[in-house]
Amino acid sequence: MSILNYHHPRSLAIFSLLILTIFFGCTTVGNIHQFRGKGTRATFKADYREVFEAAKEAATMQGLRIKEENFDGGYLVVGHGVSLMSWGELVGIYFDTTPDDKETSVEVISKAKVRTHIFAPKWGDKFLETLRGLVREGR
Repeated sequence: MSILNYHHPRSLAIFSLLILTIFFGCTTVGNIHQFRGKGTRATFKADYREVFEAAKEAATMQGLRIKEENFDGGYLVVGHGVSLMSWGELVGIYFDTTPDDKETSVEVISKAKVRTHIFAPKWGDKFLETLRGLVREGR
């Protein structure tokens, strides 16, 4: 006897929903970039390199692992695995500098790996608060 009875409408519906969620409802390292411009932002009176390096440290302090690092492209993608509250999250961290390189703007985008999961923590404010504690502004 099969676990799913493909002739029963409810089994077919559940199976179809599962497949759609797995293939189309997941945030990946590659598609988190599409949410740029929709995150939480803060500006730091510090140079790009210092803020970028501090962001890597802030991620590690919060138990996030670096999935993708692109210094020249101005972003980090970090993530958190499965926990009691979530199936995991991806966090995109994007950096922009002012023309004089005296300030660096940081945008944090937090997305659950599985979109149907509503209990995933929002990392934006929490991450920026940690980052602010690490960056020495106005030097």
